[in-house]
Amino acid sequence: MPSESILRERVFTQRNVTIAVAVLLALPAAYLFHDRFGADAGDFLLLFTVGVGVPTAYDGFWEPCDRTWKAVVWVVVASLLAVVVFVGSYLIAVEGLSLSPFLGSVAAFVVAYPGILTFLAVRRRARGDFTG
Repeated sequence: MPSESILRERVFTQRNVTIAVAVLLALPAAYLFHDRFGADAGDFLLLFTVGVGVPTAYDGFWEPCDRTWKAVVWVVVASLLAVVVFVGSYLIAVEGLSLSPFLGSVAAFVVAYPGILTFLAVRRRARGDFTG
């Protein structure tokens, strides 16, 4: 059986902490989105965008920070940006383009999740960083 210190090391790795922070931010964001807009698909897709997309972006397209608190700040800022992009895209799709809430949610997800990951991949390539 692993010792308590080994278990603590595994739980508090930078990667696991960033995932936990993103999920903890995604839950109230999804709840508030559902409460405000009532889009059943949108709340799940927002939860997925922040809870999965932000840690994926950090792991795949960003150099690990030298301190865990810096990684947490990165995740908080990226989560807020992802929420803004998602909600903004949703509003444009539903109110501007007159799409249904379901299609607006899908459009917002496509812009927010793969759109942001694609932006980060292009940014990485433009900087000449082909590692990872």
